[in-house]
Amino acid sequence: MKIPAKKKCFQLMCGMQMPEHIVAHSIQVCRVGLCLVDHLKLQGIQMDRQLVIAAALLHDITKTRSFETAENHALTGGQFLTDLGMPTNGCCMIISSHWMSA
Repeated sequence: MKIPAKKKCFQLMCGMQMPEHIVAHSIQVCRVGLCLVDHLKLQGIQMDRQLVIAAALLHDITKTRSFETAENHALTGGQFLTDLGMPTNGCCMIISSHWMSA
């Protein structure tokens, strides 16, 4: 699987039964990410918009189940997407590293 399109991201989120508040949070993270991409572009720095969209929307893909399992949702989210065939050097790596233990 290549970087998933926005529609596929929402299908994956739905399939993982993400609550509305986590979906809303992910959409907001995506908006902020795209603002940063646009700002960086003005500075001459190019970013992969599709990668930012997918990573932002999917960064909490296993968050819901982590409430019961106490798993690190960043690590399991990256692994979940790797298991679906997404390359580990892009979206999966971003998702796996988005959360740090306190």
